[in-house]
Amino acid sequence: MHKQNLKIGIYKMEELVKKLNKIQKNLICTKNLFNSFGKYKYRNLESIFDSLKEHLGEDLAVRIDEDIILVGDRFYIKATAVITDGKNEIKATAFARESLTKKGMDDAMVTISTSSYASKSAMQKLFMLDDTTNAHDLDAQDNTITTAIETINKLIKTKKVNLPDFLKHFNVDRVGALSYDNQQKAIDLLTKK
Repeated sequence: MHKQNLKIGIYKMEELVKKLNKIQKNLICTKNLFNSFGKYKYRNLESIFDSLKEHLGEDLAVRIDEDIILVGDRFYIKATAVITDGKNEIKATAFARESLTKKGMDDAMVTISTSSYASKSAMQKLFMLDDTTNAHDLDAQDNTITTAIETINKLIKTKKVNLPDFLKHFNVDRVGALSYDNQQKAIDLLTKK
């Protein structure tokens, strides 16, 4: 009976992967907004949600989970975009760092802006939306997006983790060699220390 349940679970996960793949191939989310100061087009999180709705159907849902992580004296927003069929999930994670100051914004507005950027980046990863011309968007918000590898390196330094032991734990010769799954595990491990 257990093997039967396992086969059903694997089948359901394969179905979710196929559905996500179809969405990734067909989802079009144009950069419909324009930043007149930086002179570039960009999309925001709401644009992604609007474009995505018609592709989800009745059996899929999307959510964004967020955490605030303190690295040294800086706060990072960790946003995880999740697509689910109610039983299985596929996730993509992105990080954004709060700016120390942002002219014309109070602290809450800076956090909301950073949260929105991290969430947008996670959604773009999950649904494979090209962001090549959107790199300036973050500069315009006066935040800095960081890769998981950069975040891990900063956590290792600030938490004073023994690098050789850390690398041995993940069976790699350098932090940059961590697989995507192990990057997420490393961040979770390092933020719990």
